[in-house]
Amino acid sequence: MHHFALIEFNMYVYRNHLKNYCMKFLSINYLEQGNERQRALHSVLTSHKLMEMLADYNPIVVGTIPINCDIATSDVDILLQVNDVEEAINNLSTQFGHIADFDFLKRSPTCLLVNFTIDSFQFELYCSTLPTVEQMGYLHMIKENELLEKHGESLRKKVIQLKNQGLKTEPAFCKALNITGNPFKAILDA
Repeated sequence: MHHFALIEFNMYVYRNHLKNYCMKFLSINYLEQGNERQRALHSVLTSHKLMEMLADYNPIVVGTIPINCDIATSDVDILLQVNDVEEAINNLSTQFGHIADFDFLKRSPTCLLVNFTIDSFQFELYCSTLPTVEQMGYLHMIKENELLEKHGESLRKKVIQLKNQGLKTEPAFCKALNITGNPFKAILDA
């Protein structure tokens, strides 16, 4: 019985660690304490009140900048949960339509992709009917951050090198870790 209690306790600690670990990325506060680019991103997000403007959509900043695995051409990905794509188009057009390069790149009944630039940051808003914490961009970032913490600076450098050679993030992680299969699926099982 003692053995099972220990296992249950360890699972409780792990789940809470994972919950706290993932919670870090649900706000942008960690960016303020990050590297130079993360701090600059935090400044742009706060000075332009982007997260407040997007608050109704449960925004989460994801991608390589939050996990310090970005390259010079990396954009800022923000996941949004929308209930109605057409309504989101109207709202986002009202909020960001004045920006010169504001554009809708992709539309479907359940998905919308929006691009624009503010200061030196290229933003990509990925709008889906899925909750933001269930979207692939968030799940991939959480897993990639976990792998970076596990494998350290050597993995970060290898992924950045592969990204600079033209690979996307998930394929770069998989190549660096010798993971085979579809990188967008395989990374989650790594």
